[in-house]
Amino acid sequence: MVETPLQRVLRLSGKIDPKYIALFNPNHDDHGRFGVGSNAPTQSAGGHGPGAARGNVDATKAAKIAENNPEGFTVNPGNLSMVKSGYVVALDNKLSQRVSDAEWKANKVAIAREYLGKVRDAAKTNSQVKLGGWHSTADKQFVLDHVEVYPNSAKGKSAALAVGVARDQQAIFHIDTMTEIPTGGTGGKSGKSP
Repeated sequence: MVETPLQRVLRLSGKIDPKYIALFNPNHDDHGRFGVGSNAPTQSAGGHGPGAARGNVDATKAAKIAENNPEGFTVNPGNLSMVKSGYVVALDNKLSQRVSDAEWKANKVAIAREYLGKVRDAAKTNSQVKLGGWHSTADKQFVLDHVEVYPNSAKGKSAALAVGVARDQQAIFHIDTMTEIPTGGTGGKSGKSP
């Protein structure tokens, strides 16, 4: 049996040096885990292929964020860090996904994976795109949205309101106070598109 360079390093040193992991396994982190290194392929929709491990972990995390923040959440699609300040406006009513409580309960990770993939794809051409959502107790459903965040300032609020009106949104959301600000729109029911 022929010994690979990595096997030789391991045999001689008794441990794997992170530089060898990076050299021979560029899609692994310093501990040899696949799909989490800086060069790891990202996962869009679906659960197969080289980025599937990361996609499943991120989908599980996104589903937990949604469940733990039913009043509303906005996250950066790349690392799923919470956006903590600003005015949130949905991009387009046609991009929203509404999921019944029963469907969410049965398929939340798959739904989160697919929608997160769509948001990540959109963020490739518009770096301002974030993943937003909330739970509508009145409609008994989770709502997932492609959103943009405007600064927490008078100018940011004005811009967010103007964009919300132009996009026929019913409201924008102020993260800092966790309140909706009505825009007078119909939420897409008028047939008006942005």
